Amino acid sequence: MHNHRQLRWHWAVVSAVLVVVYSVVGVFGGLCFAKQMKQRGHLWQRLFYLFLMLGCGGRVVYFGILEYIPVADARIPTSLLFVANTVSPFLFFSAFLILLFLLVEIYHGELRHARLFVTLNVMMYATYGACVITNCIIARNDGYNEDRRSTKLENAVIVSS
Repeated sequence: MHNHRQLRWHWAVVSAVLVVVYSVVGVFGGLCFAKQMKQRGHLWQRLFYLFLMLGCGGRVVYFGILEYIPVADARIPTSLLFVANTVSPFLFFSAFLILLFLLVEIYHGELRHARLFVTLNVMMYATYGACVITNCIIARNDGYNEDRRSTKLENAVIVSS
């Protein structure tokens, strides 16, 4: 059995490694985005690199902050941590959906599925927005370091997003 201090140290190492990996991928996405902006590349490619860069940036901030919350004894609202933890996967999903549509464009010669992409993203972000609003209402004044029990509704909101 590991004691609490060893587990905390292991989590700190994992968080640091994740911050470095996401930083490298995010910088790569940012450089590719800048290159696409200078060359007036394809709009879908610019969006892909933008979403990739923003998703990685969100993960860097989340894993970077999460390690220092208990040390600083900070009281960060759970709704803010919910948004910080869940916005990056949605950005990654959008980025890789763009990649899927780029492959469709390459193999079929034209992009006829742009409406489907926009519709899927609008539906996904609308559902996500509803989950964030519901979570903010449910966890109004709850802080990250507070000891409290989750309700079934809170768990359903977290699972649905």
